[in-house]
Amino acid sequence: MRRKNVQKDIPFLYRYRRNSEEMENLIAENKLYFYPPTALNDPFDSKLRFSYNDCKEEDFRIINEMICRRRMPNSSEEEIQQEVERPRSNYMDPKWQYEFREFSKDLLQSSIDKIGLLSLTKKCDDILMWSHYADGHKGLCLEFSKQVIDANYYCGKVTYSNDYLSFKEFNKAMDATHEDNYIVMGECLLFRKSKHWDYECEWRIIYPDRIEPGGNRLLDYPPQMLTGIIFGCEMSEDDKKTIREMIRKRTHKTRLFQARKKDDEFALDIIEID
Repeated sequence: MRRKNVQKDIPFLYRYRRNSEEMENLIAENKLYFYPPTALNDPFDSKLRFSYNDCKEEDFRIINEMICRRRMPNSSEEEIQQEVERPRSNYMDPKWQYEFREFSKDLLQSSIDKIGLLSLTKKCDDILMWSHYADGHKGLCLEFSKQVIDANYYCGKVTYSNDYLSFKEFNKAMDATHEDNYIVMGECLLFRKSKHWDYECEWRIIYPDRIEPGGNRLLDYPPQMLTGIIFGCEMSEDDKKTIREMIRKRTHKTRLFQARKKDDEFALDIIEID
C-alpha cells in the first residue's frame, strides 16, 4: 500500500550494509529482508509504550471499547458495552492505569511484532552510519528510487521525540478506524523514535502483510527500485569485484559510486565511477 503524503523532493533513499552473503539475494536476486520489530537495535523502538499525560476518563473508555471488541469478537453489543462501562469508576486510578497499560501491551505488541520493517535513510555520506552499519566503511550503501518505493510500499519518515507516545495520540489514531490497523500503528508508533537517533534521518518501509512467526521475510522487490551502489572508502578490491559480478546479473541499470575521504575535513565525497 502506498503512503499518501509522499515527499517528491527526495529522489533516493539509502541503506547501509556490510558485505555479506545476503548481497547475492539483495543485488542479483532482487530480494529484501523485512525485519521484525523485535530485531531492531534500539530496545525502545516499536514497543507499545505510552504516557497518560492529560488523559481523561473518556480517553480510557474509547480505547477500552476497541480492546473489548477485539477480545470478545462473538459477544453482543450489550455485553461489550457492559464490559466497557464496568471499570468506569476506576479509570483514573493509577493502579488500574498501570494494569491497563500492561494489558494493552500484551494484547497489541504481538500484532506489532508481525510487521515487516525496512530501515532507510536520506543520507548516503554519514560517517557514523558507514561505521555502524557498513562494517567500518568496508561495506556498501544501496541507493533506492524513492519514486518506485512510493509506488509499491507504505513508506514514511521517522519523527524523533524526547517523550513516549501519548495515550491520547494513540487513542485518537485507533479511534479513527475502530480496528487494529497496521497503518494506524505505523503513523503513531512505528515512525516514532527517541531524539538520540535523529542524526540518522530515517525513513521506513512497512511491508503490507503481517508475517507470522517463522514466515518468509525475504521478499521480492521491483528490480528498478535499486538504482545505485556506493562502495565504502575501506572496501577491498576483491569485494568490489564480487559486487560488480552481481550487478552484471541484474536486468536493470545500476550505477556505481565510490566513497572517498575528503582531504581537508572529516567528511566523504561520493563519486560516480564506471
